[in-house]
Amino acid sequence: MWASLRSNHTDQVRPRRHQPLVGVAWAFGTLWCLSAFGHAQAQSKTCTPALTNPPASVQIDYDPFVAGTASAQLTFRLLNQTDAPCKIDLAITNSSDEPVLNLPLTDIGPVLTIRSSATQIQAAQKTGIYEVVLEAGQAQDISFDLTVSTDAVVPAGRYVHSLFLALMQPGDKVAATTTPFQLALNALPRAQMSLAGASGSFGTGPAVSIIDFGKAETGKMQGLFIQARTNAPSRLTFRSANHGRMVLDGDEGRSNSLPYRVLFDSAPLDLETTAIRSIAPPQSYSGTSYPLILQLGNVSGSRAGHYTDELTIEITTL
Repeated sequence: MWASLRSNHTDQVRPRRHQPLVGVAWAFGTLWCLSAFGHAQAQSKTCTPALTNPPASVQIDYDPFVAGTASAQLTFRLLNQTDAPCKIDLAITNSSDEPVLNLPLTDIGPVLTIRSSATQIQAAQKTGIYEVVLEAGQAQDISFDLTVSTDAVVPAGRYVHSLFLALMQPGDKVAATTTPFQLALNALPRAQMSLAGASGSFGTGPAVSIIDFGKAETGKMQGLFIQARTNAPSRLTFRSANHGRMVLDGDEGRSNSLPYRVLFDSAPLDLETTAIRSIAPPQSYSGTSYPLILQLGNVSGSRAGHYTDELTIEITTL
């Protein structure tokens, strides 16, 4: 007698004030200083473009097990409402008014990189500050790419950061205007598994493994490992097509069968119905391995032939 088991699994300068020589000279110098100061103030005010469609929020949907794919784009429009060219610095800043280039989204990652590749702006001297030049009356769309540059297995959930779009006069450290927006990382619940020796990597699609007992003998055992990784509480389900028995090929009445049992992580599974086991492997890329042992029951007196069953193993998040 030969027996085999098939298993399926799915799985970002005020001008110097001169000392007076005489009263008339002193009055003239004072008037000159006031006039120059007032002109500088007026120029600064008129060179703050309008933000016509400020962003309210940006969300990134993140699958921790699919590296290098999570990204979003922040887009807005600047409008020069004056009749003269306008030069302005802009940056994405945090609550401390610091330009943000790389942002850890949680204590363990992932890390978000914030860059603008738009041709209409250029990096100023200070890293993370960009210079924009707008012609009189010009409206310009500006975009920033927000890309996860360093991945990490983070627990499923939503992580929110408050950031600001800051507009500054060239060379100033204090923003002339700031517009707040929210950046949210939506870490999706994910669970993956593979069978050791049957699949070289984790996957979400179905895979098939053949466990061949060879010559059927009472108490004979075969084993493998279920490798699982998740970022949320998960469970494994086990379903036997023949309720824990391998049936003789061609026996439509299933009168000839061989019993077998399955132990998952040393605990027996009831294959008469759907068996469910909750798991909480370490939240990492390697996850953990659970031993799965299959053991034949009493095979004495069985008819010669090839016996099979299909055991389906599935992993899902709760």
